Amino acid sequence: MARHFAAALIRRKDPVTGVRQVLIIHYYPVRILSNGRRVRTGQFQIKFAGGKGEGNETPRQTVRRECIPETGLIIRGHKEFCELVIPDGPQYFFLAEFDRCKGKLRTKIYHDQRADLGPPRWADEDKIGPLLFGNHGEAFRMYKKQELELVQSHI
Repeated sequence: MARHFAAALIRRKDPVTGVRQVLIIHYYPVRILSNGRRVRTGQFQIKFAGGKGEGNETPRQTVRRECIPETGLIIRGHKEFCELVIPDGPQYFFLAEFDRCKGKLRTKIYHDQRADLGPPRWADEDKIGPLLFGNHGEAFRMYKKQELELVQSHI
């Protein structure tokens, strides 16, 4: 049975400009050599914080667990906004508001088993869409579509 993947789109309004932003991570795939040295392979990818489920975790538990080491934040009040069904297993994307999170953003590179993750950084919503890797981009398009529909329903 394929394991699920879960990621968080964490958003805020820039405190200076008021522009809506999302938290992104530069993900550098690595290979670990027999001597233990880490070698980056391929191009970096721009993603939202997230990862594969472990054991009997629910997608909500997975995204909460993955966000802590990848961003330094404990997300709270996150809501699922997208489920993608792909051959590798379902992918769930959650929306989290930065002002509801606890913790402090990570400032150093994080090394996990398959990648080096750059410090999380804020990116303007209106510029980041085309740069997101794979299904993160698809989920972001669905998020923007839902936001537009919500605005139009209040007109």
